[in-house]
Amino acid sequence: MGWLDAADQVNRAVTSATTFGRDITYTHTASGLVDTIKAPLDTVWLEIQGDGDGSQSAVAVVLDVRLADLSAAPVAGNAPDTLAYGSTTYKVKDIQVDGDGMAALELVRL
Repeated sequence: MGWLDAADQVNRAVTSATTFGRDITYTHTASGLVDTIKAPLDTVWLEIQGDGDGSQSAVAVVLDVRLADLSAAPVAGNAPDTLAYGSTTYKVKDIQVDGDGMAALELVRL
C-alpha cells in the first residue's frame, strides 16, 4: 500500500458519519450536479498579520472534503458552488487542496 492509499483510508475514516462527518448537500453551481456527502464542518480561528504592530483574528467556517466524494472539482470565485448543512446554506469562498486527496473549503454563510 502506497502513501496516497494510506492517506485516503485515514481521510475516509475521519469524514465518515460515525467519526466527524456531517450530512452535506453539495451543489456544483456551473453544472447543477448535486452530491450528498459526509464531511466535517468546523469553525476555525484565523490570525491575520497586519503591517503594523498587531494582528487581528477572524472566524471562518471550513468544510474538509475528500475530493473523490465530489462528482466534479469544487469551485470558488464569481459563480461559487454552494452547500447546505441542515437549514443553513453556504457558498465556497476559497479552496485549499492538500495534495493527498483532501481540500479545505472556506465557506461564507448565505
